[in-house]
Amino acid sequence: MKKLYFFVNYFIFGPIALALMLLPIYFLGVWWVLKIVLPLFILGILATLFIVFLRRREYRKELETMEKKYNGDLNEYILMGYTAFNARELNRSEQIFREIVKNNPEIPAGYCGIGLLEFDRKNFKDAKRYFEKTIALDSNYKFAEEKLRYIEDKSLA
Repeated sequence: MKKLYFFVNYFIFGPIALALMLLPIYFLGVWWVLKIVLPLFILGILATLFIVFLRRREYRKELETMEKKYNGDLNEYILMGYTAFNARELNRSEQIFREIVKNNPEIPAGYCGIGLLEFDRKNFKDAKRYFEKTIALDSNYKFAEEKLRYIEDKSLA
């Protein structure tokens, strides 16, 4: 299902929207764009937003299922934290990651999860600190490296 969303968003709506905006201007003029193409473009944006809404709803259902079936496995708990983040249940996600860090300070995924939350909140200084801690625990943690590089390249922290 997730592959379908990716395909629809990036390989169907994107090029269609671009073509619908640029080609009619060249061939028909501005009036036709405002009357016909712009409403179609807005319809594409609304369809994309609807897909995002459906995706969040799926993550929320998945989170509920995971919470009911949770048996104390650390890997499941880490996955639950990321699922809560994707469902935009940010307080729940933060609670999970902080609990992971508190109970398992040697596990880099907890620090990376908190870093992701801080990055999402645009607290780049704190995000950088957590991503650095993640890399200190596991030098091959690619996601943390990418986010840290982004923060440093953009001089955000």
